[in-house]
Amino acid sequence: MLLFLLLVTAGLSTGCSKGDEVTNEEEANAVVATGLDLVFLNEDGEDLLNPSTKNHLSRDKMALYYLVDGKKVVASEFDPDIGRHQGIMLIDETEPYSLRIFTARNLKDVNSEKEGEKRGTSISYLELGNGITDTIKTEWKAKTGLFVNLKVWYNGEELENREKAIIIH
Repeated sequence: MLLFLLLVTAGLSTGCSKGDEVTNEEEANAVVATGLDLVFLNEDGEDLLNPSTKNHLSRDKMALYYLVDGKKVVASEFDPDIGRHQGIMLIDETEPYSLRIFTARNLKDVNSEKEGEKRGTSISYLELGNGITDTIKTEWKAKTGLFVNLKVWYNGEELENREKAIIIH
């Protein structure tokens, strides 16, 4: 059985509207916070993302999917702006290695809307390439210039403090 140590932090990336001109200051200072940093360790505390570890998890065999309109869709097909990493970045400059997962930003999954602010939930699936698919559920809010995950669940377990390491059995 694998032990998963999740170093979960809100990864921030910034961007602005897709048009040639930024129409207001709020859009110029857009914040998109959908990154989730994960570290995977085995029972012996060995880094499962490091290729020197026996039975490591290979980034090349991983895939990220979003649940869109009840269907599992490849993340990069739903969100072409996600980048060449297809929503899964391997960070191997530090030890232990980590994955930065970019969770779904599906504005169709709105649960409520008030005064221009939308709130909803989205589901992402992380296939690790070894027959294991993990589920990431997010509760988010969005308005012009802002999209941020408020709460995150990893395989049904809420990650209450995304600043600290969390061990999942």
